[in-house]
Amino acid sequence: MASSLRSRFLRGTLTFPVVALDGSVGGLSHDGSTLVLIRPRLSFPRSHTSFAVLHPTSLRVRQRVRLSGDFSFDALSPDGGSAYLVQYVSRTDPTRYVARRYDVRAGRLVPGDTGSQLGRVDRQRLRHPPRRSRPRVRAAPTSPGGGGHGVAPLVRSSGVAPATPPEQLKPPADGATSRFPSTFFDAILVVSFGGPEGMDDVIPFLQNVTRGRNVPRERLEEVAHHYELFEGVSPINAQNRALIAALRHELDEHEIELPIYFGNRNWHPLLPDTLRQMADDGVERALAFFTSAFSSYSGCRHYRENLYDAQATAGPNAPEVLKTRMFWNHPGFVEANAEHVRSALSQIPVGRRPGTHLAFTAHSIPQAMASQCRYEAQLAETARLVASAAGVEDYALVYQSRSGPPAVPWLGPDICEHLPSLAQRGVSDVVISPIGFVSDHVEVLFDLDVEARAVADELGLTMVRASTVGTHPAFVGMIRELIEERLSGEAPRRALGRSGLGHDVCPVNCCLPGSGRPSPWDFAPTQPYHI
Repeated sequence: MASSLRSRFLRGTLTFPVVALDGSVGGLSHDGSTLVLIRPRLSFPRSHTSFAVLHPTSLRVRQRVRLSGDFSFDALSPDGGSAYLVQYVSRTDPTRYVARRYDVRAGRLVPGDTGSQLGRVDRQRLRHPPRRSRPRVRAAPTSPGGGGHGVAPLVRSSGVAPATPPEQLKPPADGATSRFPSTFFDAILVVSFGGPEGMDDVIPFLQNVTRGRNVPRERLEEVAHHYELFEGVSPINAQNRALIAALRHELDEHEIELPIYFGNRNWHPLLPDTLRQMADDGVERALAFFTSAFSSYSGCRHYRENLYDAQATAGPNAPEVLKTRMFWNHPGFVEANAEHVRSALSQIPVGRRPGTHLAFTAHSIPQAMASQCRYEAQLAETARLVASAAGVEDYALVYQSRSGPPAVPWLGPDICEHLPSLAQRGVSDVVISPIGFVSDHVEVLFDLDVEARAVADELGLTMVRASTVGTHPAFVGMIRELIEERLSGEAPRRALGRSGLGHDVCPVNCCLPGSGRPSPWDFAPTQPYHI
């Protein structure tokens, strides 16, 4: 019979605990769901104790635990939900100790002496646990609800088919209930828009972006010409890979050893493929970081719909996916943008800097969509915070990259409409800061560095474009902080300004598209989503 071996490098010195009351080998739970490795004691007493909780099949680290004080490992509960520890209470006498319980799922040490809490029946169950298979998650295979790539016909939940039953929903769907504790995550998922990586990719990519919107082929070919200036390559994927590499280093420095996955809405690596890989790797609950700082349908809810559809494609073992909070007012985001603004201002002659205008830009969205979210208010707050940090008083928030039909009202004014108004005021220098974006992708490079610069040159304005946050250390550190917030209920949560913290779990029906179209979880299960 063929056997397969799997190995994984774990940082630090770890060893198997010697004894487990349930009779399993080392620190492996009876149901095979949890493996615990503990750092060996080099002296007595030790000031802190470290151990790792792993997925036995993939050997992926689910938690790294560091407890203050000297503990030894005693047992795992049959389901892997509790680790029973011995805490030494004397610095000189190792026979003085108390029994403690560490709640693996909640990620915390339970107060009190477990020895007095564990009854005779519980002890008997630890020694002779019933054999049972691990529960499997059921996913709701659904037809797409306009998530950008749907091919199956839809039935409105208010018509023939009811909404997906709540018990079949998993995060990130509205109203879904996780089967895991709030602080349990075994992977990070970076979610972004995606972009072509060659001229042959451009039209298929644009078709994915506009699917279901009846955009004529002529318009797609017109937009495709923008990519010709960059040989068909959008920098966004390379920039996201650089961000992931920087985040990997940041997490390693803080002993957060969760694997990082990468998935896009519109181009490879596509989210359905990424979630399949995550399922194959045994990931059960991932924390997603969206490369969008602001609340809107396009920047938040649409990504959640994409993830829900991708779960249906990946199958019943697809992981739950929750998201970090939006970060428009996080000090790391503000600091990174402010530093780039100050760098751009330094390119203006010293004597002219006091009269320099600062124009913040963000992607325009339809006014009907904007009315369903806090996009404008959050952008205005970020602009105020960044301008204040950069020491600029003359600033404005404007928009760019409008793509809808002329008859549909979108947020404005456009940056190319704003620049002539500056010239009429007698402004001679302008810095443009694209705070609505986190990387210098094609919409920044073309709409600002090409189109807006042409307008500025024609008007005789000196224009300097500030960089987006990219891989600025403050921004990368911010992402790590957002992750730490969810891994620990005690991690500090930082925010600047007047609008407070964003929510961890999106309220039902927030950030709607403004078109009346429901989300895919509002439909009865019919068939899997395909792309």
